[in-house]
Amino acid sequence: MEETVFTVGNIKLNDDTHEVYYQDQLLSLTQKEYELLKCFLTHPKKVFTKANLYETIWQEPYFGDDNTIMVHISRLRNKFQEFTDQEVIKTIWGVGFQLNTG
Repeated sequence: MEETVFTVGNIKLNDDTHEVYYQDQLLSLTQKEYELLKCFLTHPKKVFTKANLYETIWQEPYFGDDNTIMVHISRLRNKFQEFTDQEVIKTIWGVGFQLNTG
């Protein structure tokens, strides 16, 4: 049986084993961080609003409290900063967030 693997740049996410690698280094992610990253990897050019991310990951309506999203994005960025100075998830001011594929 073939594994479901999403690869964008130096990031590889194995959806069968729930493992994420950056430059062949295994990252330890929480379930929500994993789900956020999977959103970005499965739609690498899409700009996600906070509402898009919240409703996709938490599966409930977004009422404008962006602290939950901001904390999880920040923690996910910090985990990548151990391996690179490149901002892996970039902020598109006034719109949302996008995977940095460049």
